[in-house]
Amino acid sequence: MALTTQYIGDGLVKLSDEKGVYTGIASGLPSKIFRSVDLGALQSESGWIIDREGRMESWKISGVTEKDNQMVFYGPELSGKILNPEDLREEELILIGKVFHLVQEKNIPIQGFFSRAWFLTDDTRILVFPAALMDFIRKGANEETKLKCYLPYNHPDKHGNKGLAFTLAVLVYRNLSGVLPFDQINEVEIFEEIRTQPVIPSEIRIPGLKEPLADIINRSLDSKQDLPGMNEWDRVLDFWEKESPCEPLNTEQKEAQQKKLEEMTARRESRMSLRIFWRKKRTIVIAAVAAAVCLVAAVYTPVKKAFEPPLTMGMTPMEVVDAYYGSIQTMDQEMMTDCIHKDAGKNDIKEVMNFFVTSRVRQGYEGNDGLLSAEEWTAEGRPMPEPGITVFGLTGLIINPVLDDQFLVTYEKWYPGTPDEEEEDFGEIKAYYPRGFRIRDNVTLEQQKKGNWLITRIDRFSEDIPRRP
Repeated sequence: MALTTQYIGDGLVKLSDEKGVYTGIASGLPSKIFRSVDLGALQSESGWIIDREGRMESWKISGVTEKDNQMVFYGPELSGKILNPEDLREEELILIGKVFHLVQEKNIPIQGFFSRAWFLTDDTRILVFPAALMDFIRKGANEETKLKCYLPYNHPDKHGNKGLAFTLAVLVYRNLSGVLPFDQINEVEIFEEIRTQPVIPSEIRIPGLKEPLADIINRSLDSKQDLPGMNEWDRVLDFWEKESPCEPLNTEQKEAQQKKLEEMTARRESRMSLRIFWRKKRTIVIAAVAAAVCLVAAVYTPVKKAFEPPLTMGMTPMEVVDAYYGSIQTMDQEMMTDCIHKDAGKNDIKEVMNFFVTSRVRQGYEGNDGLLSAEEWTAEGRPMPEPGITVFGLTGLIINPVLDDQFLVTYEKWYPGTPDEEEEDFGEIKAYYPRGFRIRDNVTLEQQKKGNWLITRIDRFSEDIPRRP
């Protein structure tokens, strides 16, 4: 039975055969992508048509066809439009918010907010297309489509009730102000911005925005606090239905608000420019600063130590060994230096100094040192670190005395992964699984003329820890 197809705009296709008329959605994906997919399984899942009172009606895919080398899925005829975040009326925003609440309340499966998965009917209902199908289409979409329909509307760390509250705040902010609260660059940078960069407050971006809306929008977009849920949004939407979202401002108020907006925009753009510079030049800057710090330390430390008693004065040999390895964890280079004699442990101190300098430089530029201790990482189950996170330190440290001045020290030591390790791609910034070594140190100490004990020799044996399976 032949199908006739006709594009009617914005990704919608009208189809018909002898049995009737259907509404189709152009997937944007070539037919070859679908060859390995179980279309029967995708068709078996239902979508849902929901009204604001919570009434629900099932909507199932009737079939899939090909047009102009892209797949089109279709089902019972509906009159309306695919949700376009750039073009929503106030009444549509309120309807979306009410349906978000119902979606969460009724446990309707969605894989984040993908605008092409939502359909606004002419009779003021919303169709949520089948989740598995739309998730498949989203994952196959190009970056341009993701930046338009998905990435700016989903918090990378908030899901479910909190995630929908964040999505609604972005939609409202965009439609009342005309701009997104976050810059769209690529997946890595927009998620980093969502996590770390403060948004220009909604009342500054939207002149005259009333306090209940401004408050919930600002809190929903602030990653540093617990986001409000859809229950709270529902109360604000009730307020919005009864009153205009904004109150009129006089000329003086408008000018003051515009001046504040320009000042905050300039500061934000300056911060973003610095972050972009830092991201591009990070390796060069860190290397230069680390070299400078190491040079100063090499000149200054021996002179300083000549006039000060060691921090280990009065410690037993066991306490000196414990202080040395504990200081690797805390990156206390001064204590490590006071635990050793001449070149014993110099490579350990050099490593710690490099990680310490790197973390402080990143702290200054990014507001976060990016360092995760190996102990904390192990306590979390040793997951793949997020892009830009550095894992370093010791785990499983055991110090066993052999003689009064000799000790056997066993532990695992973890470093950041490198490109030849297991890798997950996040665009410009990569995530690497940490490298690990099982280490056994034979540590020898000698008592000095001043009476303090120093580590004079470390005989080290190590083996790789296999990468995670």
